[in-house]
Amino acid sequence: MSEYRKVIAICGTWLYEEKEYGFVTELIKSCREKGYITVVFNFSVDSMNLVEDVTCEKKLMNLMGHLKCDGVIVMGETIKSERMLENIMQTIRNMNAPVFALEKHIDGCYNVAMKFGSGFQDIVRHVIRDHGCRKVNMIAGVKDNEFSDDRIKAYKEVLAENGIPFEEKR
Repeated sequence: MSEYRKVIAICGTWLYEEKEYGFVTELIKSCREKGYITVVFNFSVDSMNLVEDVTCEKKLMNLMGHLKCDGVIVMGETIKSERMLENIMQTIRNMNAPVFALEKHIDGCYNVAMKFGSGFQDIVRHVIRDHGCRKVNMIAGVKDNEFSDDRIKAYKEVLAENGIPFEEKR
């Protein structure tokens, strides 16, 4: 008689990239130690603009939809296309499994996000307090990106707490 083992699915795009691969590898290891089977769905396109892209990705989603998953982890930050994310989420909703969304808020999911802003605050504080800098330039990153916005907010807060006026050009 076979023993039932719970299945956890992980979904995202570009999961073979260094940062994502390292995270997924550790997640699989942790799941294995707890007796879970992990299945990773690496959607290779994030645009879904081309007919052939939609066809290939929907086949993978169809396969995913046939699994009895006990939980699904969506690496939301890796999925840049809202259309792609909507299609993945529709497939997952039909599975009726709890869904954990990492680094991107998705309605109806357990949303998990790192607080990158507090770490950036520590860096800015160090530059001001330990090195005595009063004119601190920063590069936030990509415009209208949640992580970049967090860094900008953190930068402004630390400047204010140290009596340094915010200068847009910096």
